Amino acid sequence: MDGVHSRPVSPRQYEKSVDTLQGKGIKGKIFTVLNKVKLGKLYTKSDVKNVTTYVNSVLQRGKQGTGVQHQTPREARQSHQLNDTQLVTVKSDITEIIKQGPELVGKKVFDQLKGIQSQLNETEKSNRQKLVLSLVNEYKSGETSPEIIDKILTQLEKGSGDVDELISIIVKNDYPDKQIALALLEKAIPKTIKDEQPGTVLRGTTVASKLITAFFKSEGTEWLKKGVFNEEFNGALRETSRQVQKSWPQTLENQLRDVNTEEERNAPETIFRIGTTENKPNADAYAITHVTPMLCALLKGVNSSEVPPNIKNGIELIDRLIVNKFPELAEMKMGANFLFLRALCPLLVQPHGRTALESKIMIDLGKSLMCVANGTESEKSCLNIAIGNAEVQQLFTDFKTRVS
Repeated sequence: MDGVHSRPVSPRQYEKSVDTLQGKGIKGKIFTVLNKVKLGKLYTKSDVKNVTTYVNSVLQRGKQGTGVQHQTPREARQSHQLNDTQLVTVKSDITEIIKQGPELVGKKVFDQLKGIQSQLNETEKSNRQKLVLSLVNEYKSGETSPEIIDKILTQLEKGSGDVDELISIIVKNDYPDKQIALALLEKAIPKTIKDEQPGTVLRGTTVASKLITAFFKSEGTEWLKKGVFNEEFNGALRETSRQVQKSWPQTLENQLRDVNTEEERNAPETIFRIGTTENKPNADAYAITHVTPMLCALLKGVNSSEVPPNIKNGIELIDRLIVNKFPELAEMKMGANFLFLRALCPLLVQPHGRTALESKIMIDLGKSLMCVANGTESEKSCLNIAIGNAEVQQLFTDFKTRVS
């Protein structure tokens, strides 16, 4: 590499530059060193060590950037904190050094820079969360302007690994009627689906998709639990498990001989796997005798409880925005499908203190309902008997009508 050595300066000189160089502080010293690396110029290891020492000092003094998003550059210099622009630039430049590997600066300095990068990521994440919360509170204080919703959405779009956390902050601190979440959906959904196709609407991991999931889980989980996990249903699940465990070992003798150990042969999980996958007569009987009636009972339970107003409002909004773009999806009632897929189905596969066999039966119910909502068939062929059952299909149609 060509270039000139920079004369190393002490950490105190870096620190002093923040207070005295009128905006040239960090940029005038640290960024000069980091920019040399990006430009392929020669620099001393002391340069990089001074960078690590200084940035660590800033992070320590600034308590990892507390309140940084509200500071002017002068305030940031005086409090030894990085403002947002400086934070992004330092992070970007340090990343450039890290990309070139430890041999460039030595393993010790490289590890120091990796540690700083991690701290800067946490600082950026913390700042974003605090900013989102402050914007939510600003909206609730009476500043209910579209600009605030735009600002919140911008922060969500900037997020990478912390989008779910940001959305959780919004949902937890929203109005009871989830006014902010609905306003965000109204902005996010059209932006997301403008380049999508009817068959893949809102199925990716976009901000809009994550907002829908969080909204339905927040507003629908307790309601769905009341409809699904009543004593009648739980009793039916326990009885089904007993019947499966009692009746199948005798009829699966040949298949069970191939299982390695006696302990594994007697395990309910083994019996269940063979009975529902590898033995067609038993698998079909399982779907007809157990899965279909339990799906009907589950859907009847959900249909018997009053639909919360927030759920209806959310579904109406989602349907309207989707149909504006794809009129051919009007009959699909996509909002109800999303509620089903993102709140009810995940709820079914959670353990809830069940036995292993009961959990496996519930997973089959959840998979069956996913196929019902998506209009697809199951890879586990016996479940298609339950999925295509006329009563199951009618109860699902009733569900979509009630919540829409």
